[in-house]
Amino acid sequence: MIRIEKTTGTATANGEMTVILPADLPPGEYKVAVVIDETPLQPKQQTPKPPLKLKSWKWENWPADCRFSRADIYGDYNDYGDGSSR
Repeated sequence: MIRIEKTTGTATANGEMTVILPADLPPGEYKVAVVIDETPLQPKQQTPKPPLKLKSWKWENWPADCRFSRADIYGDYNDYGDGSSR
């Protein structure tokens, strides 16, 4: 005998119920006893979370005379060997 607790079922208007069963239960017909709480489950009320409190920092800009080329940043000095810049 297998006892399944703490599972939920969904009842439809035409009197059918869908229940999730353990994966290790082999397919087939079984004798089943059903006990149903008379009160349907209510969805859990989620309390809204407050906004995140993020820190901010004052960042200084680069010096005005600071210049970088793409090659300086990415290191692509046309060193592919075939003369192309890709």
